[in-house]
Amino acid sequence: VDVTIKSNDTYNVHMDMIDSSTGVEALTEDSCSAESFNEISSDDYYKNAKFTFKEEGDTRTCTIEGSGKIADAKGITHKNGEYIVDATSGGSASADSVPGLELNYSVTFPGKVTEADGGKVEGNKVTFTDSMNHKVKGKDGSIPIWVWILVGVGVLAVVGGAAAFFI
Repeated sequence: VDVTIKSNDTYNVHMDMIDSSTGVEALTEDSCSAESFNEISSDDYYKNAKFTFKEEGDTRTCTIEGSGKIADAKGITHKNGEYIVDATSGGSASADSVPGLELNYSVTFPGKVTEADGGKVEGNKVTFTDSMNHKVKGKDGSIPIWVWILVGVGVLAVVGGAAAFFI
């Protein structure tokens, strides 16, 4: 699961569920649908998502992609210059509680990660492999260093031009 928070108060979610077992086919084309996911969710969380099912040999993949406004999202808020992604009330399965489950969950912010309850932080992204049951915070953006360099060069050019004009 990859959640990307955008600085314009929107988010994107990309989720790949892969079933590569050789026994029971837990993932089917019928189960890879908004209707199927809404049955296990209490609301229409997946109604605007795009579902794609692919089967290759013994491997079945369900890809879910969606986006929306932060104001409409459950578990994502924006306040005091930070985005907060709180999945602690979701009760999601953990990698330890489901045999054979491999989990990768990441959240990418427009700015630097400011708080993560575990996981691996790299700049503006935090990644978890134990569960999705985490609360993370990240800045809502920052001005890139190249902007400050351009501003500095611009100021020097104006000062140099004014000095040359008066001399």
